[in-house]
Amino acid sequence: MSRYQTDDSYLNKDTKLQLQQKIIHYHSEIISYQNKIKKMEHEFEKEKIRNKYLQEKLHEVQHTNLESYEKEIAALQAKLLSYEVALEEEKSRIQILEAKLIQPIQNVESIKIVKAEPVLRMQSLFNYSFINTQIEDDEESFISILGDFIIENLGTVPLHSPIICIRIVPINAGHLSGKIAINQSISGSQFEDSLQEEWQFVHENWKEKVKGKGEYWIKPVKQVTLNPSERIIFSNFELNLKRIVEQGSIIAEGFAYCSEIPNGIPALNKIILNM
Repeated sequence: MSRYQTDDSYLNKDTKLQLQQKIIHYHSEIISYQNKIKKMEHEFEKEKIRNKYLQEKLHEVQHTNLESYEKEIAALQAKLLSYEVALEEEKSRIQILEAKLIQPIQNVESIKIVKAEPVLRMQSLFNYSFINTQIEDDEESFISILGDFIIENLGTVPLHSPIICIRIVPINAGHLSGKIAINQSISGSQFEDSLQEEWQFVHENWKEKVKGKGEYWIKPVKQVTLNPSERIIFSNFELNLKRIVEQGSIIAEGFAYCSEIPNGIPALNKIILNM
């Protein structure tokens, strides 16, 4: 997934949120104006009743205080007129707000949801330490390294059937040992309680792979699926490396594979021993 597509997705979400906020605002204003109209209509009815009452009184008294009644009636008529004008204005405002309300709803419906593209990403690394030091002037001594090899799914899709390759260079510089089942026909139920700990060699001729290329190919005994953010660990392996001065450096390299990444990826670090 490209950065631009991610930005577009966030933009669509922000736009949708803004439109929803506008809709809430317009709804609130419409309710307010509707309440005002109801109040005005109520006042208008009251004034009509009052006007009728005064008209009746005027008819009754005829010439008694006629002038004052006529002035009061004129004032009430002017007030009624102002209420009518205000009522028309509020109705006009409601029509405008309703039109504005319809437009954001249409905009929300027209927004296309951008689906994020799946991300395929795997990471692997060594975590190790030396458990003893070399012996001076002893060319046949071994240096032991205890460590873990970690594979982690950093993508957004599951990864299936992880495989590890650990290669020692030079080929005859040492050997790898750990929790690796030699017999590949072992029942999976035997390791149900330790899925992350039990491994087996990928190839039946694994010894030839070691002798010919210095490569140890291993996989979990049971089928494994790494979901996003999950990891699997080949733990507590031991590298016994020969301390041979003429070789200069001994390097242990790691590679991780899975069904989705058949070409594999190298580990983030290497184990390097300088003689």
